[in-house]
Amino acid sequence: MDEQILAKEIAEQVVPDETTLCRFRNRLVANNKLEGLLAAINEQIQSHGLMVKGARGSNRCHLD
Repeated sequence: MDEQILAKEIAEQVVPDETTLCRFRNRLVANNKLEGLLAAINEQIQSHGLMVKGARGSNRCHLD
């Protein structure tokens, strides 16, 4: 799976399965894009008055 297929699934409001998300995440990591994406997401979260409190594991976080 690649970003275009994921984007098409999202556009069609189909929820991607775990395999699709893992492949997408792995491509982000391989292309050194994950940290930038997470920073942009955190910036958006904070712009709405929320704060990332902490994370456990590789894919979970808590919001306040």
